[in-house]
Amino acid sequence: MSWLRALKETARSGLEIERQRLEPLIAFRGAAGLALVVGTSLVLFGPEIAASSAFGAFQAAIATFQRSWRPRPVLALVSGASLAVSTFLGYVTASNPVL
Repeated sequence: MSWLRALKETARSGLEIERQRLEPLIAFRGAAGLALVVGTSLVLFGPEIAASSAFGAFQAAIATFQRSWRPRPVLALVSGASLAVSTFLGYVTASNPVL
């Protein structure tokens, strides 16, 4: 196999989207773990530390459930969207001590 053909095959396999079913139990387990980390750091240290711990918990969940740092595209999109929503809600509610 030539070098150019191997490079082409590698690029094609890297851009291929895997169509697999999502597993709700694993998603719930990841969400519960994230809530535990964020809730604990919010109570103990405040919203600044809670926001950074959310990103750390997100990265740990990807590494744990995928057993690699290369996640499935669907999982990455869903996780990124949920992280964006939680960050936005944290920004909006940070100025209100009741929320």
